[in-house]
Amino acid sequence: MSTQQEFSAFSEKIKPIQILSFAIPMGAVIFTAIVVFLYFTQEAVTPEENQLLMIMSFAHIAVAFSGYMGAFIFTKIRFNDNYLKSLFESKGAIENYLAAYLQVRVVKLALMEGPVLFGLVVCFLAIQGGQLQANPIYWANLASLGILLVYSVLTFPTLDRLVVDFNHKQEIVEMTV
Repeated sequence: MSTQQEFSAFSEKIKPIQILSFAIPMGAVIFTAIVVFLYFTQEAVTPEENQLLMIMSFAHIAVAFSGYMGAFIFTKIRFNDNYLKSLFESKGAIENYLAAYLQVRVVKLALMEGPVLFGLVVCFLAIQGGQLQANPIYWANLASLGILLVYSVLTFPTLDRLVVDFNHKQEIVEMTV
C-alpha cells in the first residue's frame, strides 16, 4: 500500500494532471459563455423552420453516449489486468501509474468534451436561425456540459484520490494473483 508521503514526492507529476483536469472543462465553459452572450445580444429574429437542428439534437445524444462509452472502455483497456500487473512489478510503479493516469484522464475528458462542443454548435446554430428563442428545448443540448462539469468536479485528481485509486488497483492485482 502506498501512502500520501510516497505520492507527495511526485507532486511535479500530479500538478499537470490537476491543471489539465481543470483546463479541459473550462474551454467548454468559455465557449458556453460565448454562446449565452450571443443569445442575449441577438436581436429578435423570425424563426426559420429548421429540421436539421432537431436531427442534430438527436445526433448529439448519440455522440454523447458514444463519448461516454468510449471514455469508460478506454479506461478499462488502458488499465487492464496485464498492464496493472506489469505496472506494480516495475520499480517506478507510482511514476508509471501517474503517467498512465494522465493519459487516461486527458482522453476521458476529451471524449466527454466532444459532445459538449457538438451541443454548443447546435445551440449556436439555433441562435443564428432564431430557433432558440422560439424553442428553448434546444438548450437541452447543454446537458452534456453539466455531465462534464459534474464528472470533473467529482473525480478531480487530488492527492488523496490518486493514492486511493493506486491502492485500489494494486489490491485488484493482488487478488488476481
